[in-house]
Amino acid sequence: MGNLLLKDFLVQKPSLRWSLGYLLFILVIFGMTPTFGNFAYIMAGFGSAYILVMGSLQMETKNQADIFLNSLPVTRREIIISKYLSALL
Repeated sequence: MGNLLLKDFLVQKPSLRWSLGYLLFILVIFGMTPTFGNFAYIMAGFGSAYILVMGSLQMETKNQADIFLNSLPVTRREIIISKYLSALL
């Protein structure tokens, strides 16, 4: 399962730049206004998590990773658990 988590992190590498850029943009822009100061952290966290998860799904669809995952000698349960763990991390 560790290798599946590593694969998900490697797949997310291109969208990591976009996510960090979005995170910094939201924190700087909304951090300047005291009204949205506390809301900026929540919005930045949800937005960057969304970008990472959607980037991972897009790269897996583009590279047809489902065929590769079905050929691995692991159970479907391990594949699903690694997907959820990578999304949470």
